[in-house]
Amino acid sequence: MEENNYLKKLKQEMKSRGLKPKTIKSYIYYNQKFLNFTKKDIKKINEQDIKNYISQILEKQTKITANFIISALKFFYQEILKKELNIVRPKKERKIPSILTKNEMRSLIEFTPNLKHRLFIEFLYGCGLRVSEAIKIKISDLLLEESMLHIHKGKNDKDRLIPLDSKLVEHIKNFININKPINYLFFTNRNINKPISIKTAQMIIKNSSKKAGIKKNVHPHTLRHSFATHLLESGIDIRLIQKLLGHSNLQTTQIYTHISTANLKNIKMPLSEL
Repeated sequence: MEENNYLKKLKQEMKSRGLKPKTIKSYIYYNQKFLNFTKKDIKKINEQDIKNYISQILEKQTKITANFIISALKFFYQEILKKELNIVRPKKERKIPSILTKNEMRSLIEFTPNLKHRLFIEFLYGCGLRVSEAIKIKISDLLLEESMLHIHKGKNDKDRLIPLDSKLVEHIKNFININKPINYLFFTNRNINKPISIKTAQMIIKNSSKKAGIKKNVHPHTLRHSFATHLLESGIDIRLIQKLLGHSNLQTTQIYTHISTANLKNIKMPLSEL
């Protein structure tokens, strides 16, 4: 009973701070899982219990998941129980994400005959959107006269404006003229008032990349990575790219300086001098 009361307090505290429902649900879930793991009275739980739990998590889950769980536990114990926790987070792996070349990107679009699916791919790549942002684009978000897209409440509830390419504006107008969407641009076939799901978005990319004969593991975020890398290679300032992507920290955007091969291709390798 006491355990439930503390979890209720946790829920109320997160709601009062305006945290997203998905975050609230996840924080409660992981704290409940942790309490089931320790089987101890909440007031007797210590840092070593948390370290033992995180060690077990890391045996099966990624470091990203482990860090999220640490955030959930820290919020509970620091904000609800008023206890300080000194937990060292596992270092994130700095993997270089895969990108598509411009030719591969062109093929991906050309091998997508479905008008809605093609436009969706053009939005992901042409605007560098997160898949969660792309599926929720509303007709009211399209400022076609100004050739701009207004993203409402992206990651961390941030709004941003993204310029639309003239070709994309033309394709949007054509799609709207044919399909007459009412609310969401990318609506489901069953309900015009509902947006497509992330799972559907992933299937669109998977099917199109297969048809295009692309051997890389392509997912929606690959198109966002490709957008940023291609902009960087064309000479766009990294701070502008940061703004377009909606990154809070420039360091996050700087990963694309490691992906870009434009400068590397200009290097004259020593073997050619022999």
